[in-house]
Amino acid sequence: MKMKKKMFVLLLVLCLSCTSAVSVSAASIDTDYDEFISKANYSSRVDFYKDWITSQINGKDLNGYKSQIFLNEFNNLTEDEQESFVSYISNSDLLLEMLNSLFNTNNHVELANGDIVISNSQTLDNGEKAVENRAAMQYRIGTATRSISILGLKVFEYSGEIRYNHNGSAVKGISHANIWISANWMPFVSFSWDNESTYGIGTTVAHHIKYCTWSFVHESLGLTYGSHQIEITGSVSNRTTFSVR
Repeated sequence: MKMKKKMFVLLLVLCLSCTSAVSVSAASIDTDYDEFISKANYSSRVDFYKDWITSQINGKDLNGYKSQIFLNEFNNLTEDEQESFVSYISNSDLLLEMLNSLFNTNNHVELANGDIVISNSQTLDNGEKAVENRAAMQYRIGTATRSISILGLKVFEYSGEIRYNHNGSAVKGISHANIWISANWMPFVSFSWDNESTYGIGTTVAHHIKYCTWSFVHESLGLTYGSHQIEITGSVSNRTTFSVR
């Protein structure tokens, strides 16, 4: 048990040290999962969670700005909702279910009687407009997200963007493509990025794929790993897809 706790604390430090574009980063925060769980009631855990968010606020960068916005949103929840919120993010089984539900191909998935929602969104600039001259070069920007929300607050989000051009028949170039974590308010889960690839020139679909590994210490299962293959695409028919596998 002591070894498991030490592993959990180490994992938490790694989690809070992990940085990515517009994602939460808190390398200097000393957050102790054991202390969090040992709180006698959820009211005490709410205070602990608020302190963790507050410690990340820094007006000089975007992460600090997002932290302040999230704290304001959290404070707008009722007392009962705040206690429910922290009960969800500290429930090992539910954390595992949330992370695995990102795989679901449905655009809208509900857990915990609808309190938790996993959702998708995709956009493409001018994608809805018909192009009269199919031979003309078209430049497109596809963006998409896959997120987890608890009681209406976004606690985790993958974001993707792909910029490409095509002539109506084939992809001629991919000028930019990226996938990143744009929100992370689950302090006890660690995320790390692995390989990525971009391809599709000469075909009808531009692809960008990136791999992310997540891990946390499950209360019963111990150290638990998983991985996500996240893909964003843009096609010559001006459609964007975003998937997690």
